[in-house]
Amino acid sequence: MKLLKNQSGFAILELALIVAVLAVVGYVAYDAYNAKQTATKTEAPATVKQSNGVNDVPAAPEVNSTEDLTAAEKTLDQIDPEANATDSAQLDSQLSAF
Repeated sequence: MKLLKNQSGFAILELALIVAVLAVVGYVAYDAYNAKQTATKTEAPATVKQSNGVNDVPAAPEVNSTEDLTAAEKTLDQIDPEANATDSAQLDSQLSAF
């Protein structure tokens, strides 16, 4: 049997080892990416996007007092500056409950 002195290229075992290392690195990177995407999706948004997508406005505050109702009314006016009878009527009925 003759031995070749000038071999060039990679052996199949070397190629398999390189593919295995790349697979492990790819899996770790995908797992980290997927975890970050999941964490981003579960965070609550700080703003409410209008239906036309032009402006971001703050979410309405929680209503626990008359001052909160006033703040909620101002927030609603920022979202929809036109006079809306149903919004005003609902806020007025909640205000009378306090």
